[in-house]
Amino acid sequence: MEYKPVYELMLGVLLVAMVPIIIKIYPIALFDLSFFRVLFAAVAILFYIKLRKKQKLLVQKQNVLLVFAFGLFHAITIVAYFYSVMKTNVSVATILLYCSIFYTSLISYFLFKEKFNFKLLVGGVMAMAGLILLFVNDINANMSITGYIFGAVAGLAMSLVLVTGKKLTNNTNVFVMLFYQNLIAAILLLPFVIIKKQNITYSLIFLTLFIGIVCTAIAYILIYRALTKISTTKTNIYFSFQIILPIIFGIFFLKEPVYITKIIGIGFFYFSTMLVR
Repeated sequence: MEYKPVYELMLGVLLVAMVPIIIKIYPIALFDLSFFRVLFAAVAILFYIKLRKKQKLLVQKQNVLLVFAFGLFHAITIVAYFYSVMKTNVSVATILLYCSIFYTSLISYFLFKEKFNFKLLVGGVMAMAGLILLFVNDINANMSITGYIFGAVAGLAMSLVLVTGKKLTNNTNVFVMLFYQNLIAAILLLPFVIIKKQNITYSLIFLTLFIGIVCTAIAYILIYRALTKISTTKTNIYFSFQIILPIIFGIFFLKEPVYITKIIGIGFFYFSTMLVR
């Protein structure tokens, strides 16, 4: 029966979708938020790996630079996405982040010489139409242009995470990958935390502990455990809800405005990603 893995998958996606909502409700300094999230996530994932007692934290020599790039792009994705959430809204930041599916397809085509897929062209046109419809009202709302730029950067960085991750999964355990991804990101972000010298408060520690352990480590452990047990068709649940849930949460919990053009735009973008995928 696949019911339990599907429930685990849904719970994991639900936890991840809570992150941008928490950021909007409880403002936290950008680099503190990013650093402590990946730090606590790395510690929690390491604890999980040690509990399993089956997996060593080994990375093949030829993959060392790839693992570093995996962590670097992860750090860029998190910082850029969080900044976009802070400066625009959850809907805009989420859609820009998941433009990564198109960037990934283009990178795979040009760098890895994968065959051109006509679905990519159709999906790209649909996505562009969806983005225009989605942003037409938000642009009129005078949102920060830097928020849009950072959202686009987050999507590009996310696509590079996906590309490097795909290469690593051939000979590296997924949980070991997650550990190093977050550990390297934490090391890279630490200097920015030191330079900024923000006050470390109990509320900061509590919120980032929750985001890092519950909404990141536990969430992705549930997601990746489930993905190994369910059929390929059911993995579409994962990708679908990754996009839709944060937007729904933004509308219900943050009272983000809903326009007919926004609904149509999200629909266009959603179906375009399903087509390309």
